Amino acid sequence: MKSAMRTALLAATLFVSAPALAAGSAADAIQAMKELNLIVLGDVAMSQEVEGKTFIGGNLSGGGQFGIGNAYRAGHQGQTETGLPTLMVNGNVSGGAYQLENGLIGAGPDRAATNPGLVIGGNSVGWNINAAGATFDVGGNVVGNMNANAIIYNVGGNLNGINTVSGTVVNAGGAVTGNLNGSPVINANLGTGWNAAATSDVTAAKLTKLDADMKALSSLLAGLTIVSNPSSITPGAQGPTFNAVDSGAGYALFNVSPADFGPELFFNSSTTSPIIVNVSGTNINWTSNAVSGYTEALNRQIIWNFYEATNIFFDRIVYGSVLAPYAHITNTTPIEGSVVAASLRMNGEIHLGTYDLGTPFITDPNPPVGGVPEPATWAMLIAGFGMVGAAVRRRKAVAA
Repeated sequence: MKSAMRTALLAATLFVSAPALAAGSAADAIQAMKELNLIVLGDVAMSQEVEGKTFIGGNLSGGGQFGIGNAYRAGHQGQTETGLPTLMVNGNVSGGAYQLENGLIGAGPDRAATNPGLVIGGNSVGWNINAAGATFDVGGNVVGNMNANAIIYNVGGNLNGINTVSGTVVNAGGAVTGNLNGSPVINANLGTGWNAAATSDVTAAKLTKLDADMKALSSLLAGLTIVSNPSSITPGAQGPTFNAVDSGAGYALFNVSPADFGPELFFNSSTTSPIIVNVSGTNINWTSNAVSGYTEALNRQIIWNFYEATNIFFDRIVYGSVLAPYAHITNTTPIEGSVVAASLRMNGEIHLGTYDLGTPFITDPNPPVGGVPEPATWAMLIAGFGMVGAAVRRRKAVAA
């Protein structure tokens, strides 16, 4: 009987520990949200623009603008400047017209697209490059006319068609054909994988890490609790008022469900600390109008954590970052903050600013995430506990 008990306990332990809670670095996830305006772990279909910098783990289709900045705002709205290029796509780029911009807001740290450039792991259509001094690195082939000022094109495969000016250099692993206006300097047939190092920003390993980090952060935030939480929600005829108060731990915390929202959404904030709003539910339909204190001024403070969502539809403007690493997001209106999604149908713009406050909710730079188990883990936990219970019952029966 003891042997049977040990076997059941071992099986339960295996169920509990494999797979474990979401693994990754929550601290690294926050840093990525500071550096990037948009992070999508899968595919993006779009017809709009992203003001800041973007990482796409899958394919990009449709057409749009990247790194456009915003001429009507002071400063860079929180985006942490790094050496990252404006757009990184792990897969292929297809569809209509794409433009790479150089930002519209000043120079230096106030420019949305410092170190402008494109890094695409797969194949791509042609681009309009409006960013002076941009880089263009593609792992596969480029089909369709490129329109740009004098920059260096590094293409892993073949390139067909380019409209540029004198001084442009084209390096390609394969052939360079089609219309070659502007008399570019061409170095063709450099071989397969010749520019692999230049496309290292879009490796599978980086995507795997981003995926794990974002899920770790979402899990950690969902598990936060505060005894005697001073933040509260006041119901109203037109919608709730979120009364954000620093908990004493360095951040304000709300745990809500879709039922807590209404036609309008108000904020009454007395803190400059981070504001974490955990939203439960798998299907989210965001139709609340932003009113009163819920404005652009909160963009860099709020993280809306949709830790269970698999599908989100945003039909009204969102102020603050959206963290939804398991969800397909569709937006028909601007989102003003860092956006993290599993996949995205972008019918509205993604605006700066990104989250740019501290991480008082993270006590360890690489914490063992102990928040909310992923859905599959719950099933295994239950199965494991059931096996232990069955073994205990059998032991009691034998003893009787």
